Amino acid sequence: MDFFAKARKTFIKNCIEFDTPRLQTEEYPDSVTVEADIKYGKHVLDIYWPDDKRDYKNAFFLIHGGAFVYGSKELDKRFGMYLSIESGMPVVNVNYTLMPEGDLHNLLSELFEAVDYVATNYGFKRLHYIGDSAGGYLAFIMGLLTKSSEVRQEMKLPSDIKVELGSVNPVCGCYKNKKFGFPGCYFEKNTKLPKYIYNLFDLAKRVGLPSAAIVTGDKDFLREENRELKALYDKEGATAHFIDAISNEDEQAFHVFPIAQPTKPQAFEAVRMYAKNAIDNA
Repeated sequence: MDFFAKARKTFIKNCIEFDTPRLQTEEYPDSVTVEADIKYGKHVLDIYWPDDKRDYKNAFFLIHGGAFVYGSKELDKRFGMYLSIESGMPVVNVNYTLMPEGDLHNLLSELFEAVDYVATNYGFKRLHYIGDSAGGYLAFIMGLLTKSSEVRQEMKLPSDIKVELGSVNPVCGCYKNKKFGFPGCYFEKNTKLPKYIYNLFDLAKRVGLPSAAIVTGDKDFLREENRELKALYDKEGATAHFIDAISNEDEQAFHVFPIAQPTKPQAFEAVRMYAKNAIDNA
């Protein structure tokens, strides 16, 4: 087993040990209508509706994390339901092909396939991308790609899409990856892509910074990366709401803490911030 395969196996094992007991004990709010396992392409997605599925033009588009190699939409289900309640918007929660079965181009192509599906079948016109960890990377790059048809062409992705960008909302996201490190080693398995996929700050400076809400915490191993993203927004004079949570006796601000415990005080403050960012950019 090579180094990266071993790293992937260890990472997945650790994630399962953390997530399994959490998922087994989660309680979901009963005020949300769940439309589950809707087939798009070769995958499925959920939609969480805050009421009776009236005609919505804005929706969140939720992308789970897991270093691109682990996870499913179920990891973010509870978070997505509370986000729907607080924002009054539907939340689309998607599955996608994990690496190394696919590379970054495969993954982004599938996400745009899901975007097209919900735009065509549900009439969503303006999306607010949100995701945690690797999903934060994907939410950020999907926002930049939605913003720029030129970059979509460079990335060999659809030139015409049916939605506009509302906002981006990374939860303890990652934005920089090493080409010869885990998990960046899997990014170009089948398709050669521009070098800015390894540093989204470079792409953001070129495309322009979309309205953002960013969350990290004092026990988040990606804290400095998220603080750096906020600093970039400040330097460029762009709008970025920001929470840098501090752990206390009742709540630990660990990596992706709003996903794991969305009803805790600081985590719920993050949910409200994401909701407000979307509402302000609807």
